[in-house]
Amino acid sequence: MEVTQVLLNAQSIDGTVRKNAEESLKQFQEQNLPGFLLSLSGELANEEKPVETRKLAGLILKNALDAKEEHRNFELVQRWLSLDGNAKSQIKASLLTTLSSIVSDARSTASQAIAKVAGIELPQKQWPELIGSLLSNVNQQPAHAKQATLGTLGYLCEEVPPNVIDQDQVNKILTAVVQGMSASEVNTDVRLAATRALYNAIGFAQANFINDMERDYLMRVVCEATLSPESRIRQAAFECLVSISSTYYEKLAAYIQDIFNITVKAVREDEEPVALQAIEFWSSICDEEIDILEEFGVDFTGDSDITCFYFIKQALPALVPMLLETLLKQEEDQDQDEGAWNIAMAGGTCLGLVARTVGDDIVPFVVPFIEENIQKSDWRQREAATYAFGSILEGPSPEKLIPLVNVALNFMLSALTKDPSSHVKDTTAWALGRIFEFLHGSAVGSTVITQENCQQLVTEIVQSLLTVTHREDAGESRLRTAAYETLNEVVRCSTDETAPLVLQLVPVIMMELHNTLEGQNLSSDGREKQSELQGLLCGCLQVIIQKLGSSESTKYVFMQFADQVMGLFLRVFACRSATVHEEAMLAIGALAYATGPDFAKYMPEFYRYLEMGLQNFEEYQVCAVTVGVVGDICRALEEKIVPYCDGIMTQLLKNLSSNQLNRSVKPPIFSCFGDIALAVGEYFEKYLMWAMSALQRAAELSTHVAGDDELIEYTNSLRNGILEAYSGIFQGFKNSAKTQLLIPYAPHILQFLDGIYMEKDMDDVVMKTAIGVLGDLADTLGSHAGSLIQQSLSSKDFLNECLSSEDLMIKESAEWAKLAISRAISGFISAPNPSSPILRSVKEKLEPMEVTQVLLNAQSIDGAVRKNAEESLKHFQEQNLTGFLLLLSGELVSEEKPVETRKLAGLILKNALDAKDQQRKVELVQRWLSLDGNAKSQIKAGLLKTLSSPVSDARSTASQVIAKVAGIELPHKQWPELVGSLLSNVHQLPVHAKQATLETLGYLCEEVSPDVIDQDQVNKILTAVVQGMSASEGNADVRLAATRALYNALGFAQANFSNDMERDYLMRVVCEATLSPEVRIRQAAFECLVSISSTYYEKLAPYIQDIFNITAKAVREDEEPVALQAIEFWSSICDEEIDILEEYGGDFTGDSDIPCFYFIKQAIPALVPMLLETLLKQEEDQDQDEGAWNIAMAGGTCLGLVARTVGDDIVPLVVPFIEENITKQDWRQREAATYAFGSILEGPSPAKLIPLVNVALKFMLSALTKDPNSHVKDTTAWTLGRIFEFLHGSAVDSPIITQANCQQIVVVLLQSMKDTPNVAEKACGALYFLAQGYEEVGPSSPLTPFFQEIVQSLLTVTHREDARESRLKTAAYETLNEVVRCSTDETAPLVLQLVPVIIMELHNTVEGQKLSSDEREKQSELQGLLCGCLQVIIQKLGSSESTKYLFLQYADQIMGLFLSVFACRSATVHEEAMLAIGALAYATGPDFVKYMPEFYRYLEMGLQNFEEYQVCAVTVGVVGDICRALEEKVVPYCDGIMTQLLKNLSSNQLHRSVKPPIFSCFGDIALAVGEYFEKYLMWAMSALQSAAECLPIQQASFSAMGVVFCGEIVGYSKKMTNDENESAAADEDISYASHLHSFPISEFWF
Repeated sequence: MEVTQVLLNAQSIDGTVRKNAEESLKQFQEQNLPGFLLSLSGELANEEKPVETRKLAGLILKNALDAKEEHRNFELVQRWLSLDGNAKSQIKASLLTTLSSIVSDARSTASQAIAKVAGIELPQKQWPELIGSLLSNVNQQPAHAKQATLGTLGYLCEEVPPNVIDQDQVNKILTAVVQGMSASEVNTDVRLAATRALYNAIGFAQANFINDMERDYLMRVVCEATLSPESRIRQAAFECLVSISSTYYEKLAAYIQDIFNITVKAVREDEEPVALQAIEFWSSICDEEIDILEEFGVDFTGDSDITCFYFIKQALPALVPMLLETLLKQEEDQDQDEGAWNIAMAGGTCLGLVARTVGDDIVPFVVPFIEENIQKSDWRQREAATYAFGSILEGPSPEKLIPLVNVALNFMLSALTKDPSSHVKDTTAWALGRIFEFLHGSAVGSTVITQENCQQLVTEIVQSLLTVTHREDAGESRLRTAAYETLNEVVRCSTDETAPLVLQLVPVIMMELHNTLEGQNLSSDGREKQSELQGLLCGCLQVIIQKLGSSESTKYVFMQFADQVMGLFLRVFACRSATVHEEAMLAIGALAYATGPDFAKYMPEFYRYLEMGLQNFEEYQVCAVTVGVVGDICRALEEKIVPYCDGIMTQLLKNLSSNQLNRSVKPPIFSCFGDIALAVGEYFEKYLMWAMSALQRAAELSTHVAGDDELIEYTNSLRNGILEAYSGIFQGFKNSAKTQLLIPYAPHILQFLDGIYMEKDMDDVVMKTAIGVLGDLADTLGSHAGSLIQQSLSSKDFLNECLSSEDLMIKESAEWAKLAISRAISGFISAPNPSSPILRSVKEKLEPMEVTQVLLNAQSIDGAVRKNAEESLKHFQEQNLTGFLLLLSGELVSEEKPVETRKLAGLILKNALDAKDQQRKVELVQRWLSLDGNAKSQIKAGLLKTLSSPVSDARSTASQVIAKVAGIELPHKQWPELVGSLLSNVHQLPVHAKQATLETLGYLCEEVSPDVIDQDQVNKILTAVVQGMSASEGNADVRLAATRALYNALGFAQANFSNDMERDYLMRVVCEATLSPEVRIRQAAFECLVSISSTYYEKLAPYIQDIFNITAKAVREDEEPVALQAIEFWSSICDEEIDILEEYGGDFTGDSDIPCFYFIKQAIPALVPMLLETLLKQEEDQDQDEGAWNIAMAGGTCLGLVARTVGDDIVPLVVPFIEENITKQDWRQREAATYAFGSILEGPSPAKLIPLVNVALKFMLSALTKDPNSHVKDTTAWTLGRIFEFLHGSAVDSPIITQANCQQIVVVLLQSMKDTPNVAEKACGALYFLAQGYEEVGPSSPLTPFFQEIVQSLLTVTHREDARESRLKTAAYETLNEVVRCSTDETAPLVLQLVPVIIMELHNTVEGQKLSSDEREKQSELQGLLCGCLQVIIQKLGSSESTKYLFLQYADQIMGLFLSVFACRSATVHEEAMLAIGALAYATGPDFVKYMPEFYRYLEMGLQNFEEYQVCAVTVGVVGDICRALEEKVVPYCDGIMTQLLKNLSSNQLHRSVKPPIFSCFGDIALAVGEYFEKYLMWAMSALQSAAECLPIQQASFSAMGVVFCGEIVGYSKKMTNDENESAAADEDISYASHLHSFPISEFWF
């Protein structure tokens, strides 16, 4: 390779040339590393080569030796060390030669490369001659060689640690450097290089600074250099002084006066870069003295190894005036951003450090300066005075400062708004911030903020901060960031009074975040700003979530936003900014805490981002935050995290073993093990071996560690992570049957505890966690741990040391550990650790007086406090359930307790009685029933008493809890006095007790079944409820509660509705309530009528006219919520009559128990006009998506039900309305007419409708393309779809579509597919039914000539940018499927052409892309549609041998795509892919076996997918498809399939709807494999017999089951008997089938 030319090309402005060169260099390096490095070093050393190639060669060489990433750096070091020795020698020789080059860039690059090589080789005792070679160069001429060598020595000292170079060589290096710095050296470049080299070599001079003479010499040379005529040398010399001040502070006393003099001179007279370093010297001295005084106390006694010389205190009288002078040296145009740094800023910073060092002593030196300058006309003086004041606010005592602040505050507030200089206002605002930071808050005895001045300080905070964030210049000077940070703090520190305002902030911030996620083409700078804003908004939402989630009342309201907020966070991950990902993760952690177990619903979509975060080694902060969020999620979900544990634990273990991940992430990973174990309990068994192995290795590494403070700090962090993991594992396994699994690990854990105790370098955090683990070990393992602890080397000493600790938390943990150990040694198991690192201060038991505080803490904004409280409650519940429930009920009933604790107590009590999960619910019921009777009586008495509480939240919560208890006890004939107690309350005052009691009765009727309460009590309940509803009840809240209670109680009123008088009374009260002045009561009353219409239809005849009148009035005049319920009444009546007429035939004879009263038929003359009126009440901006619902839609839906109920009778009532409005100018009238026509197309006979359709069709086709209003076009397209659905096809005698109008219909529909999304969607629907009507048309279809155009148009629709709106894309694919499915043989070649098109579409969706959450959702939807489309195509082409043969050329490609699709985590996609694979199995037959090795894992995953049970059910069906395709070739996979199917049958986690198909699948497998099924026979038959014995079935269903079972098993038996091996097994199976068929039919259901 011609290296020179390649290096030149690598710097070419031509991108292609440059890229080729870079690839050539990369390839050369990979193929021949020694040759590559030799070529580079040769290029660098060659004086004949161009300067630019030499410099680039040196840079590439240097970068081949070093990298910023730790793991990469390690690889490069090992690579260099493994190189051939001769090659390395040649390279090093070339580098040393280059130091004498006349080209400066070559020398400089060679210096750095030599230092990098030295940094690798010197610690390995290689290249021992290097320093001698360099030192010999120092004495050589020319000067440039000397300069380069000194530079190299400096770089070398930067690269290697001091202990690598022996003292003799250090002395020689220092001698050479100091000689180079001396005044006798005439070359300034040499002096500068020497001075900079000394800066790097100072750390090597420990021995030299101990020696007085050598130290004096070094200090004199440095001080002389500060007076050099060359400013760069002076600056470098002061940098040396700064380094000396921090490294050798204790040696400076003899030189401090001289240093003061030269620094003062530099500050006052020298150039700014020099003056800055002179000030930095005093800042560094401050840092040293602050550290000493903080470590050993303000009253320093001198007992430490490092004496405090009080240099600052001594220098104060001269130092402070000098620093104050610097404050006046501001620049008019100085940059006020964070990056700005000038002498005034340096002086102010140093002044602040001086204040922290000397405290009160600084005040009298600064106050006169402030007083002298604060009102001067020159802005510099005012700004300097303000800066001085702000600088000294940290350090002096509040007693010293507050009097000054009280004087200054009004002046500063005035200056902040009125001073003409922005510099002054800027500094004034900063100084105010310092006042509030250091002199305001609970820690300060005398506050500077009073009731009088607070209003002046703060007005309309939140709105003002939001306004600031939208300023055009908000990106300058961190303004936007500061505004959001302040907003966060305002929210965080807000009180309960402002919770509603914080809640109002949620949609505002959500909208801000949503706007940043909308698709925009942004510049690089624009994207950066957008990412910054997204991070700020995520951070803001995090704080809001934490605040609102800390209280049950606000949390409940906030939860309405939870789905939207989570959706936004998921979309944020499309941004590639680490900061944004970090903030989003933290916010999701907060959301997980707030939502608790409900967070599980977000996990399927969020999990991939969690996984990405854990895999983000490069941006390790994101990885660390994600690990923390895993802990948050574990605490929120507990055992619900189990489905994700495999993936999480696998990734965490990978992370621990990786050398690419920053080490700081590894301690939190260990802590996370504890979180997972604590969440999943004994389920952690499957990870135990791997986790304990990793912990053991880490524990061994974290003992016997020696190093600097940073390493010790990291080691303690690692130890704490390990200990938290052990603690979580112990507590997770405690009280389980698998505790013994931990016993083998106990000796090592005790050895680890001994080791860290002996080290004597653990901090307080590790000590607290360690003693907690010792207690956990004793507590969990009991007597198994007792003897091991007694044998421990240091457990006793460690425990005693912790017991005597001044840290209360350590002491508390130790006291508990002592008790746990003593019990373990005695052979007993103790109570839970009250102060473990995971549970933190959980009490062994709670006294009644403490529960209020715990409940308050459980709502704290402080996460640690909240967590402690939650764990306290959890463990108290586990220890003493009876006492726990008694305390909660006592808290709820006590009027002296805070509202928030009463409400939380009630909610916890309610949740202790009920659960959504059926299995958990059964457990809770049994737990309550087994409680002590006296305790239950006390709890119930407290609940009943609470119904009279003046606190609404307490009453409401008590109502719900009473109903839950009743739902448990009443069916068991317990609490018989309940209903009587409640009814006595109804007649009491005050009214709030009456309201709460009525609510309780309503909840009670919701919880128990009607047969549980006897009729006498039902009568009393209904009486109380009806009295509460009557007009004589003056309180609206009571009437509303009563009306809602009646809604729930209607199911109990069978006997009452059979009694005419009682029914009349009930109906009158309900109808009167529909006329209430209170809208909520009217709505609730109509809801009662709707319920009555479906429950007691047969009793409505006497009331139907009155009901019609009140519903008509409500529909025409009332508010929409009421009107909707009024319409719903008639829809419900329609449903009832449709069911009766469909069951007994259109000509109802009255023979049934439930007669049809034809209410609709009687009402239509008045009902239909009323409904038609509603169609005119559309809204201009109405939402046309599926979720929209308004009065026009309700009316149209009801009109459609009326048409289905009365048939032809509706037509003459609707047609005039259509004719009157269809051509009107107002779009509402045209749309209403069209909607009316479409609504009545199901119900009337074709004979009645077809003449109307024939007249209307042409008009509608015209309107679909030409009407100016999209609402009209939308409804027209929908109506056409209804025409084709109900009046087109082989079942209709008189076709409405002819050869003449077919083309026009197709053309119009295809044209409409280009319209707005809503119109296009409905046009697709119309085409769907048009195609469906030709399903059985024969060999040729009228659509055949248009087939290709239809398909192309539909594919075009799927690519519309707005195709996802209004289900357009879905509609297009569904229509395409129907067009294909209903196509004829003539179009088979065109269908075949469609295959590669759909394949390519699907292929594009599985290509690796980084997508946002929203984009992934869209992609999953598209994948599902495409898999569904391919399924239909496969079925179509696979149904004919001719087309199947041609299609099979694509089979491999299609199957590959389906397998790729399983990488998507969408259940819908998996379901569609599985169905398509089933179709492919049918089409390919036995050849499908070649796909099984790769497909089997996904088949297994599908069978194991209990959560998304539809996927599991489909997969079971696909197993059947594969069995039918492969027959005996399925045998190799039968073991796994049958094992999983049997597991599924025995699981109570799997939805029951999946189990019948599993039994059918047994038959499919048996038919396929024949006698091979013998190995599964016992298990299959046992499962079938159990199912047959356990499930009562209906006769009709049993017949089907008998056919399935007997047919399948007999089929299997025939295979066996046809074999040569006919045996008794065949007879046995036939006998078993007969046994199944002989079951008494009435005893079973299926």
